[in-house]
Amino acid sequence: MLSIFKKRKKIVVDCFTTNIDAHDTFPIQPANRFYPNWWKRLPNTFPVETDAGIQLENKTMKSCYGLINHYKNGFILPLWSELVVQTQADGLGNSYSYQYADGHSTIGVHPLDQMGKEFEKLVHVKLTSPWRIREKSGVNFIYMEPTWNLPSDLLHMSTPPGTIEYKYQHTSSVNMFLEKGRRYQFTAGRPMAHLIPLTENEVEIKCHLVSPIEFDNDIRRVMHHGFPFFTDAYMQVKKRKQELEKNKAECPFKKK
Repeated sequence: MLSIFKKRKKIVVDCFTTNIDAHDTFPIQPANRFYPNWWKRLPNTFPVETDAGIQLENKTMKSCYGLINHYKNGFILPLWSELVVQTQADGLGNSYSYQYADGHSTIGVHPLDQMGKEFEKLVHVKLTSPWRIREKSGVNFIYMEPTWNLPSDLLHMSTPPGTIEYKYQHTSSVNMFLEKGRRYQFTAGRPMAHLIPLTENEVEIKCHLVSPIEFDNDIRRVMHHGFPFFTDAYMQVKKRKQELEKNKAECPFKKK
């Protein structure tokens, strides 16, 4: 007799880094370990008085199921080193300077020409993450800012959302828009990105510290560092790999 209950498939997300600080001190972890500190300090209720003079207790956001369930899903990428970014008040394009405490992390950039003129009053920075992520099924992840963790930053910085997968691409850089003429100081361990898998299956996170030699020799064989095309590179690589996977599955000499 067939069971009417189908066992959910476990999805494993492997995260690789050569950065010992990122792995040992600030690893990628389930989001339920990053509930906001201000939220954890809230009392369960607060007193209110009705128009009739009756004292009642109202619930605080400590009971907000939308927030609670939000942090029960996905995982958080924390900042792996303290960072200071100084943006310039004037000038065209992205103009900024930065310094990481670890002395070797870097910031990249997307030219603002890629976005048109709508963002020309902002500075774009791309924090180059030390993590490479692999997930074999191709499930999509919502990539978003952990807004509830950083209420003081709501009006002067933003990490735009996106939908990504880690079967055909593996980088985890953090794209941000900053105000011009402002100094930003980011603490190590600060939640930078919340990645939520679009699946009902169980998701397990595994972090791996590898040597630079292992990373170069083994990890890059299955997780590319760049794309071999000038334009539309991601979609061209994805299409090519999907074709190879299909051909392999249809191969008549494949062992049963």
